[in-house]
Amino acid sequence: MNKTIVALALALSTVSAAATDLPSKNSPAVPTATYGTLVSPNGYAGVNFGGAVKNGINTDAPWTVGVVGGYNVVKVGPLGFGVEGTYDYKEGNTQTVVGNGVASYAVGSFTPYVLAGVGYQWDKNGVTRPRRNAIDEKIFDVAAGLKYAFASNMEFDARYRRIENWDRTRSDDRATFGVNYKF
Repeated sequence: MNKTIVALALALSTVSAAATDLPSKNSPAVPTATYGTLVSPNGYAGVNFGGAVKNGINTDAPWTVGVVGGYNVVKVGPLGFGVEGTYDYKEGNTQTVVGNGVASYAVGSFTPYVLAGVGYQWDKNGVTRPRRNAIDEKIFDVAAGLKYAFASNMEFDARYRRIENWDRTRSDDRATFGVNYKF
């Protein structure tokens, strides 16, 4: 019985010693490719400035300012799909908040994109300025734009947006230019 225990212990120690001499294998690294601005970083926040190209809301509002924030959720090669939120203030106190879905395609430092979304728009100045009606409505928007990465975490953003109310009785076309910080 003692010989069996000693033989078993010797066999186990030999197997474990042999296993320590095996070469270690690391799992292969996941291949990555850089496609413009879509690989990293994924989030962005920025400011923009522009003006009304065609204005169906109020005719005395030539400029608009806003903020944007978004995140690229899915990346397949140079294709990207993400979400973003925008807030715009247009001269004359028209304010717009929109949530958008964004599809983009990176080509080097340039990233053309299209977006569409829904939101809300209000302008309470119709009460104090009787020549205009107060606006309080649901809206949707569609847009096309182009981003240019001029640094690893900064990009220029130019876009053209069409904003319409749900019953399509009022529309607003806006062109804006901005700068985004990527994180």
